[in-house]
Amino acid sequence: MLYSVELRLKVAQEGEASTVTGYHVYAFFLHLIELANPVLSARLHEEGGPKPFTLSPLSPSDAGERRVVLREGARLHIRVTLLQEDVFASLADSVWRLPAGQNLPLGGVWVACQGLGTTPLQSPRAAFTTFQELVAGASEERKLALAFLSPTTFRTKGERNTLFPEPSRVLGSLLSRWNAYAPADPSLGSGRALALPVGESAVAGVRLAAYRLSTRMLDFGSYQEQGFCGQATYSLGEGMSPDQVRVVQALGAFALYAGVGAKTTMGMGQAKRLEGPGLMSPGTGTVPAPVELPRRVLTGSE
Repeated sequence: MLYSVELRLKVAQEGEASTVTGYHVYAFFLHLIELANPVLSARLHEEGGPKPFTLSPLSPSDAGERRVVLREGARLHIRVTLLQEDVFASLADSVWRLPAGQNLPLGGVWVACQGLGTTPLQSPRAAFTTFQELVAGASEERKLALAFLSPTTFRTKGERNTLFPEPSRVLGSLLSRWNAYAPADPSLGSGRALALPVGESAVAGVRLAAYRLSTRMLDFGSYQEQGFCGQATYSLGEGMSPDQVRVVQALGAFALYAGVGAKTTMGMGQAKRLEGPGLMSPGTGTVPAPVELPRRVLTGSE
């Protein structure tokens, strides 16, 4: 199963510092996993390559900015996505077994877990599916629109970060995570749920048709990471076979769970597929000036 869940928190006590970075959110998540499964927590921290979870920035605080102030009583949430069943089970077990009144450190503040929203009825951020369902539900529509909800960037060894949703980088990121975690399924060819004959060649026929982007920063304490947010629409060329188109559409749906690009376990690269009449048309691409984030003070009334 693939999961998108909402971890609900409440600031129980202010600490000496109020800045909460992606590193703090990452450490908080691993601590929750450790409470239920210490071996799994250590493995998640130590293993290289794509990890089987993503974490959103702390919301609604835009917690990547330096100037946020978290006040006692403020209600927050973290969207967590999970690509492996044991990681979901350990998170759920940890949250549901926490003693009432137990507070946990999150950066410079102490928070109480208020629950875990795991279904759409419990939270608009919750969803679940399987790799097989993503493949079965993939359409032959020759347009794919993605929203990049938190700063997104791509890293290549020896190069600077790429701040643009190039098709090869977006789909390559999704494909590598799919192939890392999709379950073996001999009925689908070479053992992976997306192991259609096209492989990575499906990316070659995809071009960027329209975009509306802005740049934003996330603060990581000793440095900041810059990334792009906004929307991008991709055209799937007529030279692509129906199977290739379905591969790309399945990857687009997978973006909700896998994230895109670098540091998806620390708030970056949150993404989802867009549908409906509000999609951009070719020729609407713009790149606004970088966004300056205002000061936010969160209180218990929010």
